[in-house]
Formats: sequence, structure tokens, C-alpha cells
Amino acid sequence: MKTRAFNVDKYVLLEPGALNYAANTKNTVYASGQIEGFDGKTVVMNAGGEHLDLFLEVFDTIMMVNVLEHTNNAISILRGIYNALKPGGMLILNERWLEDYKVENELDLNSLYHPIRMKKTVFDHFISAGFDTIRDCRTAECNNADIIKNYGTGTYFIGRKKESCV
Repeated sequence: MKTRAFNVDKYVLLEPGALNYAANTKNTVYASGQIEGFDGKTVVMNAGGEHLDLFLEVFDTIMMVNVLEHTNNAISILRGIYNALKPGGMLILNERWLEDYKVENELDLNSLYHPIRMKKTVFDHFISAGFDTIRDCRTAECNNADIIKNYGTGTYFIGRKKESCV
């Protein structure tokens, strides 16, 4: 990140396991409480995406990678993303969807760690209603996106929040 010379006032990281990762994971990027290259500009919050509702049009960019399937209320988080981004703000989103997901055993670790599986329709609506596309990869033809290569279905999207949304 240092080599790209980003002009960043503040880098906010919402991570529900931030304190645990910083204390117990050897290669955690923010183990010192700062992200290398953003010293003095990093805010690490031990909170998840569910807390985006605390912010209203304050972020220039939000990046979310494989978060929604680990939450209980993905729609609330999508709403929070939209509301937290400034008009013209950039969204970088990488998520997978599963159309025919069936829970075999509710006590299975896969089910416990992935309480929700989004469908493509949700992403299609969210993206088309509120964002102008910069890069959109939601098909198997976009085989350069890791999420598509690994799971066959997913969304890799970069876009800007529309200045006004009807």
C-alpha cells in the first residue's frame, strides 16, 4: 500500500475479531494498532459491518470482501454500506452467492460460520439501484476474479455511489 502513495486522511477498519486477531495472529496487518504505511491514520474498530449504521455519508471508499455470508442480517449491512458512503464514494465488493444452498445440519461449522447465503438477485438490485459501474464481474465469463474461479458464482464489483438515487 505504501508504494501506491494513496492520499488517505484516515483508514477505518471494522473487524469484529480485531482485538483477538491483533493479539493472537502472527501476521495480522494491524497487530500494532496501525496499518503499515498509514501510521497515525488508522482506526481499528472491534466491530462488524452491522455497525455501519453509525455512519452517514462519511466514507470515500468502502471495501468489503466475503463478509455478508458471515452475518445474520446482510440486508442491514448493505443498507449501512450505502448510507455510510459519500455521494460519489467508491464501493469495492467481493462476495459469493449461492442460489441453491441448503443447510444439512444447523450445528455444522459451515452453517454456524455462514448463517446466511445471499442470492444473485439481491446483489443485482443493490448494485443497479445505487451505483454507477466501474468494474462488474458477476458471471462465470469473468474467470479472472478469484471468487468466480473458486466458487463459480459471485460478485466482484467496483462502482461509485450515485449522486442521487430514486
